[in-house]
This record gives sequence, C-alpha cells and structure tokens, in this order.
Amino acid sequence: MRVKWGRILTGMVLITLGGILLLNTLGVTSINLGQILMTYWPIVLILLGLEALFNHYPDRTGLIMGSIIFLMGIIFLGRNLDWFYLDISWAWNLIWPLLLIIIGLKLLQQSKRNSINLAFMGLVEKKQNWELKSGSYIAFMGGVNLDLDGAAFAAEIIDLSLIAFMGGIEIKVPGDVVVICQGTAFLGGIHALGEESGGIYTRINKERGAVEPGLRVLRVSGVAIMGGIELKEV
Repeated sequence: MRVKWGRILTGMVLITLGGILLLNTLGVTSINLGQILMTYWPIVLILLGLEALFNHYPDRTGLIMGSIIFLMGIIFLGRNLDWFYLDISWAWNLIWPLLLIIIGLKLLQQSKRNSINLAFMGLVEKKQNWELKSGSYIAFMGGVNLDLDGAAFAAEIIDLSLIAFMGGIEIKVPGDVVVICQGTAFLGGIHALGEESGGIYTRINKERGAVEPGLRVLRVSGVAIMGGIELKEV
C-alpha cells in the first residue's frame, strides 16, 4: 500500500509551525522559528526522497529522482549543521543532464515504433477532424493542446507518451473514452480527470472505465519536469 507521506509531512509541519507561533505569541516560548527553518528545511527533501524510493520501487524514474532528492537533502543538512562542507555547484550541473537522459529513456522505452510530436518553444494544437495515433508528444518550453472530441481514433487502444519539460500539455478527453493514466512529476504537476498530483517529486495513477471490446481506450504515460500535464473531460 502506498503511503501518502507528502500529505502527512505537510500536515505535521503546518501543525508544528502553528503551535510554535501560537506559543511565541502567548509568551510561553521564544523560539527562533526562522533559524530552525533555515537549518532543518533539508529534512523535507530527505523524507520526500525516501518516499520516492520506497513507494515507487522498482520504477527506474522513481529510483533516480528519489536518490537525487535524498542526497541533496543530506548535503544541505550536513552543510547547515557543519557536519561537512561540499561545493554543490556541481550537483546542479549534474541534475540537468540526468533529466534529459530520463526523457530520452522514456522516449526509447515507450515510443520505439510511434511518431514523435515536438513543441519546442511553440505550440502543437489539434482540435477538429484529425486522426489520433499512438505516439509521443513533447512540450519543451512550449505547449501541446489536443482535443480528442474532434479526433478519430486510429485504433481501439491508443498509447500516448507525454513529456512536459518547462512546458504544458493539455488533453481534452470525451466521457465515453476509457482512460488509463500513469504519470511522474518533478517540480511540476499532473492533473488527470479531477485527480491532482504535484510537488518536488510525485506520481499519479488514474483509471476511468473498464476496457471492453468496442470501446475506445486511451493509455497515457506522462512525465512533467518543471511543467504540467492535464487530462480533462470535455
């Protein structure tokens, strides 16, 4: 069973901060809340990294992202507590190539024989009288807008691989289409038919309807990196 550590952690942090502020206001305590936050904020990264490692194993993307977030938390906390000092400028230079590698792996894994549609600092938009085929849609600092209400499905089952890198992808899905959606967000968000997931690192699994002969089926695998992916009902 997947544990919603993100929500639990957020709730505990808010309750603790509110309690400290209330006690300070009442004169019961005089805790330097700002200093505490400046010192121990990396614990949030550590917990989120552990959540990604345990809840998303053996997903390759989850392992990579979880490890990066966990290690960054350890490095920042160690520096704040004077346990050690590391020049972390190299870490930021390392993250971007890793993110690009993850995008490349997703493309190779899910779209070996399918078409690739790229919105590079621009817009890919399809609304009426068009044919939907299995393939990949990439919003690289751009946008993708697909209206499936005006689309003819090339097959009963359509597989879409979506990648939003500092961009956005929006898909309008008719109510009679079966939807199976799996997504990963890193510093971004994914909204799938009313269910939302976002933050430093998170995943979403959403299904609507049952796969039966004669029904149109849309299977979506999405990755949002500092961007957003949204599936909404027409």
